[in-house]
Amino acid sequence: MKNTQTKAIVILIMIMLIAIIAVFISLQNNYYASAFVGMFLAVSCFVIVFLFLNRYHCMAKMLSGTDLVVSWIYSDEETKHNIKDYQEATKGRWIFAVMGISFVAIIVSVTVSIAAKSIGVSLLITIGLILMNVLLFKLYLVLDEKRARKGQTSHLKPSEAKKKYVYISSRGIYAHGMLNVWKGWGSRLRAVQYEASSRKLAFTYSYLRSYTLGWYKVEVYVPDEYLDKVQNILVYFTKIVTSV
Repeated sequence: MKNTQTKAIVILIMIMLIAIIAVFISLQNNYYASAFVGMFLAVSCFVIVFLFLNRYHCMAKMLSGTDLVVSWIYSDEETKHNIKDYQEATKGRWIFAVMGISFVAIIVSVTVSIAAKSIGVSLLITIGLILMNVLLFKLYLVLDEKRARKGQTSHLKPSEAKKKYVYISSRGIYAHGMLNVWKGWGSRLRAVQYEASSRKLAFTYSYLRSYTLGWYKVEVYVPDEYLDKVQNILVYFTKIVTSV
């Protein structure tokens, strides 16, 4: 298992370097607007790199075992079941995404109509963005159906293989092929619970948003051979939650 944060850091550094080069080229040719955009992009990448470095170190300590509470690897059948459960649980986010894009479409069309002083232009843009929304949602339904059909096969795809792994540390959790970190940059672990009927551990943490706190929950299925460790995991993380 490799550190999944490495690729993001490399890409961000490359974008930052390209943006810096673009700034110098723009300034030499008196393209001040382009220079400002390049400078903004370079600074943004610089800040985000530090955010990902925190995530990189968190996962590096998981993989090396220097900060690892527990880890396990699912069987192929357990992985396929987890993927299906996760997709069902996150399906509703697509509805909110479509609503969000529709709202943006209205704002863009109104702004353009005011700038162009043309209702016709506004209507064309609105219709185009709504059609794009419908096509994106249709694409999601098609992909979801394909995933359901592929879910009947016994083998995991390469992209699904990384979802077999679960690493839990004092700073975060790697599960479902994603890393969630609850220490640093204003994030904080709020609760850890275990649902015996579904055999799932649930980690709830808060993170900084623009003007308020966001909340996120990560649920992981506990395999048979780790059920006897659930109580120790709960005790360990309860101390972390109550100590802050």
